Amino acid sequence: MDWLNEYVIRLCAISIAICISKLVLPGGALKQTAQKALSLVLLYAASEPLLKLLIL
Repeated sequence: MDWLNEYVIRLCAISIAICISKLVLPGGALKQTAQKALSLVLLYAASEPLLKLLIL
């Protein structure tokens, strides 16, 4: 069950980073790029258990 706690904590941390980047970064290309990059990181983190299952 520890892996589930780590999984949820990791997703929450990435979501918080996305929210903070929306608040802190000024509008423009940098903000859009950072949001897209963090969204890709969140997508990877959310799908990581499925990817591990398919690879093994």
